[in-house]
Amino acid sequence: MSLNLKNSLVVPNLSLHFLVQELTPTLTQAFVSKIQAVGENAFKLKLSTKNGSQELVLLPNALFLTHYRVPTSTEHQNIVLFLRKHIQGKKIKTISQQNWDRLVVLDFGETKLILELFAHGNLILVDQDQKIMVCLHREKWKDRTTQRGFSYSFPASKPIPAAISFKQFQDPLKKNPKKIVSALMESFTLFPALAEESVLSAKLSKETIASKLSVPQLKQLHQKLKAFFAQKNASPLIAQTKKETVLLPFSFPNWFKAHSIVPQTVSSVNQALDSFFTPSLGSKSQKEVTLTENKQLQKLVFSLEQQKKALERFKCQIEENKQQANWIFAHYPALREVKSALEKASQKKIPKKQALQTLQASNVPGFEIAQKIVDLDFKKKRVVFEI
Repeated sequence: MSLNLKNSLVVPNLSLHFLVQELTPTLTQAFVSKIQAVGENAFKLKLSTKNGSQELVLLPNALFLTHYRVPTSTEHQNIVLFLRKHIQGKKIKTISQQNWDRLVVLDFGETKLILELFAHGNLILVDQDQKIMVCLHREKWKDRTTQRGFSYSFPASKPIPAAISFKQFQDPLKKNPKKIVSALMESFTLFPALAEESVLSAKLSKETIASKLSVPQLKQLHQKLKAFFAQKNASPLIAQTKKETVLLPFSFPNWFKAHSIVPQTVSSVNQALDSFFTPSLGSKSQKEVTLTENKQLQKLVFSLEQQKKALERFKCQIEENKQQANWIFAHYPALREVKSALEKASQKKIPKKQALQTLQASNVPGFEIAQKIVDLDFKKKRVVFEI
């Protein structure tokens, strides 16, 4: 099954930061008990955690714990088998985000599973020396190569405004002739909505050229950006623009107003990802699974009741057959004589009523059993006794 990323949910680096924060308590010290593919470029890790069994879904642009039952696929069996060999049965020591980028690292101690959650995504397993053991996609850029046997290096990263001094923030902007939103994204690790919200909340025009901003304006902008990155807790929302659907870590009121957006509140970053992505993998929610299982259970209960009734009928039939067999055994000589007499009557074409009356009136020893005959049919060669 292929996951369409063209109309997908955009997960910015700041939202990913809070996702890692949500996942850390569950994933830390969790054991990988099973690894499976769940579609094209998609995998799931079954985990034994302190909260019981959990499933971690790995997609090209996201990862999350799922509350759905995700069907497996036979794709990427080579990489699945390789991962099973090297990380199945291993403990996740830590989960971390690399430099506020869309990069997540699952550290197993001897190995690390690196998730590049940008472009079409990549999954890379490296050893303690950062040497690539296996990767989902082999790629080559001017400054790095992701291919088995090569040393892995993270993509070049831009700074975040919260981690640099005002001078380091100001210098690249003072030299940039572009509009402020574009200049911010070009110089720092920011996504469009955040860059625009910071500009609007600083009471600046989006049309302002970066190099034309005054020092007080740049300081105000720097402080606004630092405040966003300093937030400790997420209040995630999903925002639908004309071009894309974005998962935001918290409210961007100025950006919402500027684009006439009514955001949708979600309980957590993980829940938003699970609800958005997992149904496209052909999964069923726990409620759907429960309903299906209940229907199956009802069918099984009905089938069991029918089998119990059939068993009682068989028991009765067995007892009845046993009684008939005992009666035949006890009266076998007389039955044989009656049979012989009736066959002779049939051959002489004596009417069955007359033959039966003659037989029942006979004083021959054993023929008293003829009194129990309730039906006689010469054509079918059948005699019915009441026992």
